[in-house]
Amino acid sequence: MNNANDRMNGADQRFKSAGQRLNNQRASSQIPNSQRPSSRIPNSQRPNFRQMNNPYRNNQGNDHRINNRERLLIIIALILACIVVGMCLVVLWPNKKGTISGIIADKDTDSPVKGITVIATDDKGKRYSERDYTDTTGSDGYFKLELPEGSYTLEFDGEDQGYVLCQSSVTYKVKWGADTELDSKVYLNKKVEPEPETEPEPETEPEPETEPEPETEPGPETEPEPETEPEPEPEPELFTIDPGTVEDYGANLDPYYYNIYRSDYPEFSFRYPANLFNRVETSYDRTSSYLGTNLETHTFYGSKGSELSYTIAERDDSMSVTKKIDKLIAKAGEEITDSKNEIQKEAFEDEGFARCVVTGFDRKGYVIYTLIKVNSKYVMRMRIECPPYKNDNDRAIKWYVQECIYRWCGFSNKDQGNPRSYKEFKEEYDRKYKK
Repeated sequence: MNNANDRMNGADQRFKSAGQRLNNQRASSQIPNSQRPSSRIPNSQRPNFRQMNNPYRNNQGNDHRINNRERLLIIIALILACIVVGMCLVVLWPNKKGTISGIIADKDTDSPVKGITVIATDDKGKRYSERDYTDTTGSDGYFKLELPEGSYTLEFDGEDQGYVLCQSSVTYKVKWGADTELDSKVYLNKKVEPEPETEPEPETEPEPETEPEPETEPGPETEPEPETEPEPEPEPELFTIDPGTVEDYGANLDPYYYNIYRSDYPEFSFRYPANLFNRVETSYDRTSSYLGTNLETHTFYGSKGSELSYTIAERDDSMSVTKKIDKLIAKAGEEITDSKNEIQKEAFEDEGFARCVVTGFDRKGYVIYTLIKVNSKYVMRMRIECPPYKNDNDRAIKWYVQECIYRWCGFSNKDQGNPRSYKEFKEEYDRKYKK
């Protein structure tokens, strides 16, 4: 029993001790703020976040911010930059412009005219005579004007070259970025200078009357001298050919310098490279051949073997145009020996004509190019004979001259246009044939 009481007293004593400790803890939590220990870090030990990653701090650690004066200078600089850019755009930005181009030729010879000044006048009467808006033709007669958008008439000043001042009656429209090309050539007339006026001859005083001479006895009669026939006037040259010309295909790459020939027969007209040949023969003898009865034949010869001939013959058969062209194709093919000859044929019975082109090489290796056209009355033939090609460049040049001769031939094709330039031909030639 005593042992149980002792254990009870010990438990009470432990309980009181625990309660005393709890009261002490509660009392410590009510200590005034001034007596409590501080948990704040002193300012001297705190990190200065303003000095960390500050974009305005320089290398010495000084804080450098943009002040009002610097901000004003930056604004002024931006304004000046905008003004300069705007002025550059006004000065350098081009106006909306387009172009007008064409070719000027002599009305009598159809050859291009060099040195003609072209001036434009707009629909408001402003004359664009400044150097930037005018152009002067070169040896090919070509001109090109760059003008602002609008409508213009053109003035062609060739007085210094002996031509009458001409102004177009057509108004041409220029559009931005477009090239307005004249539909046809502009032909100029030569000036006709008036004959100088002759001063009237001064009146002469009448001669004094002379006494009649005494009659003389008649002498023996003399026989009258026989009348001499006047020498015939030389006929004007039909073709302009220089006997000293050396055959050179490369000197004939401008088809607008070819000379023109027109006959009295429809379609029988052509242009020929005068700087290629040194001799020409013409025949009007009405001889018969497989073509028919000859009316005109003109044959040009070069110094190195080239030959160009044009013939028109009157038909003396009753065959249709298709049968006649087939017979002429067979005849033209007899002089071609290689197996790679080319024959192009077209027949239009309803229109009454047929045409063919036969090309190839003969036994000497010369190139033969024959064009024939047949209608109900006539047979017209153009034949080119060209020496063998030396190399690829020589072949391209001779092909181009042959193409120009073909395109200038009046009976080659009713829809055939003017020849293209050698540059355009060479670009196509290189794409197709150059290795």
